[in-house]
Amino acid sequence: MRRFPSPLSQQHGLATLAVSLIMLFLMSLLIFNTSSGMLLELKTGNNQYFQAKALEAARGGADYAVSWLDVSGNYSSLAWSSDATGPSGNNQRAALPSSVASQAIGGYNVAVTLWRNSANSSILEVRAVASGDASATVRQKIHAKTIRFNVTSVPPLVINGCLSGVTGNPDMHPTHSGDVVIKSSEDSSCVDPGHLGMNGGVTQGNVFATSAWDYVFATSKADMKELAAQSSTDAIYYYDASNPFSGNWHDDVGTASSPGILIFDTGAGCPKINGNVTIYGIVYYAAECGSNQGWGNTTIHGSVVSEGSITKLTANTDFYPWSGGSMPSYTIAMDLAKLPASWRDF
Repeated sequence: MRRFPSPLSQQHGLATLAVSLIMLFLMSLLIFNTSSGMLLELKTGNNQYFQAKALEAARGGADYAVSWLDVSGNYSSLAWSSDATGPSGNNQRAALPSSVASQAIGGYNVAVTLWRNSANSSILEVRAVASGDASATVRQKIHAKTIRFNVTSVPPLVINGCLSGVTGNPDMHPTHSGDVVIKSSEDSSCVDPGHLGMNGGVTQGNVFATSAWDYVFATSKADMKELAAQSSTDAIYYYDASNPFSGNWHDDVGTASSPGILIFDTGAGCPKINGNVTIYGIVYYAAECGSNQGWGNTTIHGSVVSEGSITKLTANTDFYPWSGGSMPSYTIAMDLAKLPASWRDF
């Protein structure tokens, strides 16, 4: 007797096939989603890696620019031009040397620019942009403390007081007859050259009513002391009660191309400068030192600034004015301080 397949057994086979197809579809979907997720994670990881490398390169470029600025003399070489396309609040851009402006760090090209606002030129802003597999920008503001002056020229001798008691035939060496070689806060009649050879130089009285320091310097004593402590060269020497100088001064200071500053402030000890010493730059004495200088065998190319009357200028001291008659740029020392909360990265 012939048997026909049961409809139920046929349906059972179809159900098994359907379930198998559904399971296959679900497994394929799961594998696809997993693969897509892994690819997304890999892509995200690569992006983060390249972004981190770009940011590291940009920071390196900015740090290099700051280090370059901190090297004696580099800041003075900058030429600034009007440019309002930089970071907000700045209106001048510096012409950096190519070694600073265009850098290659870790496979990234880093473009560095330096900005400032002409109304506050001591605040600088460095911007570094890294480009390559990713891009990043960092900005850092820094406070640049430099030596500044209130005058464009200073004679060989500036006295907040009078001059008297000169012995031993020291000499002034003016460039031209009639040049001012001594400036005083008092009347000219208070300045008695005595044995000081003026050699055609003249005295000018009642020049300033402030301190001798404020007449010459636009930089505060606190900033000058900080610059002396942080200067990378022996350009500034600052002595006071917290850092007195023992004995007499017998060392040369500065050069014709890089003048120095020697400061004996209140409490420094008022050392005498003698012993065949040559100084290019400025020597400053506090008021208490005017009566016990006792110089000898010293050559000054620049200026001696005394906060008090001078009564014991002695033998074999030669005073020469600044070369060219004007103050040097004095960017020999510079203190760079990164401003808090001014770091930006993008």
